[in-house]
Amino acid sequence: MKSEQDIKNSLKSVSSTMSKIHKMILENEIERIEKIQGVSLPPAARIQILLNDPSLAWLRPMSQLMSTIDGICFQKEPVTPEQPKKVYLEIEELFFKQNGSDFSKKYIGHLMAMPDMMIDHGHLKIAWKQLL
Repeated sequence: MKSEQDIKNSLKSVSSTMSKIHKMILENEIERIEKIQGVSLPPAARIQILLNDPSLAWLRPMSQLMSTIDGICFQKEPVTPEQPKKVYLEIEELFFKQNGSDFSKKYIGHLMAMPDMMIDHGHLKIAWKQLL
């Protein structure tokens, strides 16, 4: 049986890898928006787009899952056995099942277009398997 610290370390590894993937996607999306608009966006405009642009709404499930994982890692109460299991299933649904969701379709599109992201996707799969 894993210790609580081992569980938290596994969750942190998943969160770190998801953050790298999230950042790659956001940078790619900002570049796409800048090309469409024909301008280089200042940081404040980038933040507004990330928060409010409907074309990026598909990323919210990933952002929410990252927030959930970070909340578990930093909670004061002991991690319950159900928490990593729930995260495991949510990651599986979001990243590893081609379920036809908006996230799945767009994520796979980015995955195919960005070789570096494929590497991090592989790292995510390895970290994900360590949760259980």
